[in-house]
Amino acid sequence: MGKPLDRKSVRHIAPLFVSVFALMWSAAVHAQPQNTPEKQRLHTGSPPAVLNDPIVKRCRLLAARRVDPTLDSITAAVDRAMVLFELETVFDAVAACRAALAAYPNEPKVIIAHYNASEDLSVLALGLKFPDSDEDALASALQAAEKSENASGMGARIMGFFLGSAYEYGVGTNPDRSAALKWYALAATAGSPISKRELARLQSGK
Repeated sequence: MGKPLDRKSVRHIAPLFVSVFALMWSAAVHAQPQNTPEKQRLHTGSPPAVLNDPIVKRCRLLAARRVDPTLDSITAAVDRAMVLFELETVFDAVAACRAALAAYPNEPKVIIAHYNASEDLSVLALGLKFPDSDEDALASALQAAEKSENASGMGARIMGFFLGSAYEYGVGTNPDRSAALKWYALAATAGSPISKRELARLQSGK
């Protein structure tokens, strides 16, 4: 039998084994058929006519990944804003994406961007353990909105916009214009410019 390898020798050859394994794995992956019927059917894009619509551009700029050139490849503007508690940027992304989704309900690029934005809004409103269903999230937000600490300030801005947008677009409930106006007004009074903008738009009938 040969002499056992010491630690120094292992440290020298371990990277070589890792590199060889990585090359073998990569070769195996690329050797797989790339044009199978299943892969040909996959479609995650949206046509240029949709992507060039200003409301879709706005939504994707704020909420879709790999769109904002000032960010890294896996971070969206809305994600960063949520972490920094930049509420109005999150609200703006949700407002833009829900308007885009209402116009293009079946477009993948819009759906993904809206998911990013609405998920970040839910984290702000309900924390990391927010419910999976929109109906449960709405119920939790209504309960939170009744608490005294959410009657003004940041709490009112978050809950007011969350509920106003949910009632306007029917997220977790049927659309209810009167309820949307009520909650947008709460957030606007608490100092939310985006909620004030959405309130004025809804009041104008747009």
